[in-house]
Amino acid sequence: MIASLERLVGHIYDRLPETTEVIITQIPPERGDVYPLIMPSDTLWNDIVKPYNDRIPKVADNSRADGKHVSSVDIWGIIQSDFDLDEVGLHPRVAASERMAEVYFNKIMKILAQQP
Repeated sequence: MIASLERLVGHIYDRLPETTEVIITQIPPERGDVYPLIMPSDTLWNDIVKPYNDRIPKVADNSRADGKHVSSVDIWGIIQSDFDLDEVGLHPRVAASERMAEVYFNKIMKILAQQP
């Protein structure tokens, strides 16, 4: 999955070299019992996603080292309980979505503040 993310960032810059900034984010957690219902597995979704999420900042760091304007945001902690998720347990409810939007807004404002 990380290799795919790195290829995607490279593809964006190959097609749009004047891109101002690409913000990559972590995948938020889901309710623990959902993934086996979608894809029969003994492995829980959050156990798959967490190691991937932990590597995302390094993808942004490596991309910046290559001269690309890439940053990352951490939204893992936005989901604080199952109440933050819809009845299926996959998607954030409004309050959690608003907290996610605030994380993005703060990142965008920080990026804009650094512009000449």
